[in-house]
Amino acid sequence: MNAFPLIIALLIVVINFIVAFKWGAMKIIAGGMAAAAALITLFGTASLVPYVAGDMLGVHLDWKIVLGAAVVLAFLVYVICRLIFGGILKVFFRHGGFLHDCSDGVIGGILSFFSSAVVIFFIFVCIRIAGTVQELNYLASISQPGIERATNKFPEWPRSSVWRSQLESIPFASEVFDRVEIFSRKENRNMAALLLLKKSAFINTFLKEREDTKDLVEEPRIEELSKNLDVLALIKEGDRVSLVLNPELRALAADGKLKSQLQEMDVEKTVTDLIDLIPEASMKGRE
Repeated sequence: MNAFPLIIALLIVVINFIVAFKWGAMKIIAGGMAAAAALITLFGTASLVPYVAGDMLGVHLDWKIVLGAAVVLAFLVYVICRLIFGGILKVFFRHGGFLHDCSDGVIGGILSFFSSAVVIFFIFVCIRIAGTVQELNYLASISQPGIERATNKFPEWPRSSVWRSQLESIPFASEVFDRVEIFSRKENRNMAALLLLKKSAFINTFLKEREDTKDLVEEPRIEELSKNLDVLALIKEGDRVSLVLNPELRALAADGKLKSQLQEMDVEKTVTDLIDLIPEASMKGRE
């Protein structure tokens, strides 16, 4: 198991604990509270603005515009909340304040855990998003015409995708991530993965022969979605974010039975089995 995300989390906890222990926890706590407010603003804006604009106003906003607005708003919230929380905590932690005895030492270090948790959560969400984007880029690269005749060694599965899977294996972590970050929901990203893999006739045939993907590949609605002009344009442009967030894709992926099948689909194992098969296909092609 690659423990990189956990090592990063441990370092953040230890560093914040030491700083709070020696120099006081007030600034760390104020920063953590402000960061929590900023993250709520960031994810809330990124989730609600497309819904309000698209479903209620009928206006399509590019994800770059939505993300840019969310980042700016989150930064403003952080700055304002940092000043407010800093001023309030300064009163509580000052000499004579009822939290003065908790300002440093072991108790101060323990109080720093909240701020550490906020930072760690944000880093984990970023790893999850990066894992999804790199995974889709990888799938697009192996879905090119003639892949069954490839002679070069295939690159390793994206490291960030491995980290994402490890984070999601933590009990209840996937459910929490899904509530705050809609982009990397398993049913959505696996639907996008399926559409990318279906571009190759060879891979499409391979998927039809597998028990775990056969029903998905032969599903008429997925076949229709794979021919959707907007979806085809996004695949051609290489816009992975817009592909996963495509309204038609998300609506279909949310269908009860399909959602369950997509969540059970193991993309990494499917690709690994595919790559193991390709040398055999290449030899057959030369016979």
